[in-house]
Amino acid sequence: WQLMEPESGQLAAEQQYFDAVLDSMSDGVLVCDSAMRVTRFNTAAAQITGWNRADAIGAPCPDIFHGYLCGHGCVMERTAAGRDGVRDQEVMIRHRNGEQRLIVLTTSTIRAEDGASLGVVAVFRDITELARLRTELHGRAGFPSLIGRSPAMRALYEQIEDVAASEASVLLLGETGVGKEMVAEALHRASRRASGPLIKVNCSALSEGLDRKSVV
Repeated sequence: WQLMEPESGQLAAEQQYFDAVLDSMSDGVLVCDSAMRVTRFNTAAAQITGWNRADAIGAPCPDIFHGYLCGHGCVMERTAAGRDGVRDQEVMIRHRNGEQRLIVLTTSTIRAEDGASLGVVAVFRDITELARLRTELHGRAGFPSLIGRSPAMRALYEQIEDVAASEASVLLLGETGVGKEMVAEALHRASRRASGPLIKVNCSALSEGLDRKSVV
């Protein structure tokens, strides 16, 4: 016992060091053994899933990391079985409070020296808010070049949608660089002429003697 005690103390210190490293990461980290029971669970993982470390450690992975593929081709189970892991795959999981959370997941098999699988490590980050913002911005008649959530930008999106539905001519005013061309492109994409080409004419490059009626 006296001979084993220093080694046990050293092992405990190494485990604390390893946990501290994991807790310093902004991404969630979840480690499961070959039986799909959680063996490591960092602070970020607790924040993303809603489960605290004490409840997570030793629990079956589906109870903590519940996703729509649990029991039906789960990427965690496949990776733990020694198959190829996934990289930056978007997966929907369920928070402890019942809410759906969208994460980006990367998994890797943990292998012994002889190549046998010892389990799986998952690194993930929550992109729920990013996905919501992406849907909000790009779901508006397709304005990928316009970004912003301020009241002024929201009002601009509404104006573009209103004007694009009409046949009226539109005059865009503003200093150089404020984004008039991007608004013009957004108007075109939102209009009934979106299937046709958007023809851009640099009026300042036209000859002063050109008949204006020839420019459409």
